[in-house]
Amino acid sequence: MLASPGHVTHWWEDVRPGDVVITPPGDEMDAIYLSGAWYVAIAMNVSDLATALGGEERLTDPACWKKGVRHVDPLMTETVRRRLAGIILNLKRTVTVSGQGVDFLRRSVVEAFVMSSLNALPQDRAPSLSTGARLVSEVESYVDAANGRPVHISELCNVRRRSRFSPEAKSPARRP
Repeated sequence: MLASPGHVTHWWEDVRPGDVVITPPGDEMDAIYLSGAWYVAIAMNVSDLATALGGEERLTDPACWKKGVRHVDPLMTETVRRRLAGIILNLKRTVTVSGQGVDFLRRSVVEAFVMSSLNALPQDRAPSLSTGARLVSEVESYVDAANGRPVHISELCNVRRRSRFSPEAKSPARRP
């Protein structure tokens, strides 16, 4: 949910701006809007969802997509809002968009949803198996091989089979 001037509930659970509401195909939605609400809605088939979630094993588990509300940290909510506003602003400035640009745009919108969904899940504390320098080198090689084609973070995560968030990025180790 992007915004709401009033109280909103889904399945009798409060929904705040930034929260993610999951409604699997075929399920009914039970919601109460006391003053309206603004949403970004995403409908994806299973194969597109798997591609968009590459590197996020927690989100590829079907049990993760049960009907319900995911509460997102307010700081993440603001980050996602800024990204979506930037995407909309760029669309208004663009006269035509290439096929590659459309794919990048689609990935960017889905990425905002993925970031919010990941934020609402308990954090995975598994250690990273590759060094930062090695990962950067592999990503640079992949981007160079794309020959100037826009490469989205979701594509990199899918190809490298890496999460968008690593334990190191969330809580960096401090050295004395």
